[in-house]
Amino acid sequence: MKKLGLLLSLLIALILFLPGCGKGNDDEVIKASEEEYLLYYLNSEETKLIPKAVFFDKKKSVEEQVKSMLTKLTESRTTSSYKTILPDMVILQSYTLNDNRTITLDLSTTYYEADTSAQVLCRAAFVKSLTQISGIDAVEFTIDTQPMTDRDSLVGSLTADMFVDNETKDESGFVQVVTIYFTNVTGEYLEPIQIPMNLGTNVSAEQLVIEELLSGTDERGYYNTMPKGTRLLSVSTKDGICYVDFSEEFEKPQDNVKDQTVIYSVVNSLCELSTVSRVAFTINGEQKELYNGHIPFDQIFERNLDIVNQENQENQENQE
Repeated sequence: MKKLGLLLSLLIALILFLPGCGKGNDDEVIKASEEEYLLYYLNSEETKLIPKAVFFDKKKSVEEQVKSMLTKLTESRTTSSYKTILPDMVILQSYTLNDNRTITLDLSTTYYEADTSAQVLCRAAFVKSLTQISGIDAVEFTIDTQPMTDRDSLVGSLTADMFVDNETKDESGFVQVVTIYFTNVTGEYLEPIQIPMNLGTNVSAEQLVIEELLSGTDERGYYNTMPKGTRLLSVSTKDGICYVDFSEEFEKPQDNVKDQTVIYSVVNSLCELSTVSRVAFTINGEQKELYNGHIPFDQIFERNLDIVNQENQENQENQE
């Protein structure tokens, strides 16, 4: 089944992450003093990150602090409570301090052989640890000097706030379960399905939602809504309004999917994000008065639950 392996990996990771990553024990929150940094390691089961407060001489240069921190993070160690953040057989080959307050870490090609959850945890541990150093704002990753990719997308620069909790993320901040709206067999109603998303990249949640719609689904009982050949040209959110620009293929009439189903599959899916309350569309950068000649399209759309399969919607809400 399409993407089933990835979804299962992320779902497992989500369930395992739920106990949280900011605690040494269930009842104890680990905090760093002024003379310490929190270094993030794997727990012994390799299912979540655990912080360890470590003394650092913060008067030393950025490079000296980075070198010391990387040594502590990657040295081979396994205790009863934590272990190194590098997946088995993965090597940190080199690092480069850049002029733009970023650091580039080059990992061996064996990184891609690790499980999805192990890859995300590895990235997160490096980012959350290193960006505590004054002078390091972001971390970039390469694999044998080539830019790191995740699901064929460039990972790019990662900052600590990409791994910070918010209303829509689980406590670990790496995997977010979002309701995506496809359609039923008649193409008249929307069918919600929950999909876990990996947020450990520099791709926005809005773009990830639309990419899920564009890639479609072969889950039984769910059918694709996006017209064939549609491309996302840009997406951005400001003041709660998500501005989406599609290619002209988005306007292609479909015999098996109603026009309003197409529009609201995008609107309802995006409005599942805490940052989005409304959606505005353009086609090739231009605002269109009508969609396929009959639906007003030069407006700002709000969530529409009237065309959602209510029974399935209730089942999804009960799972949350």
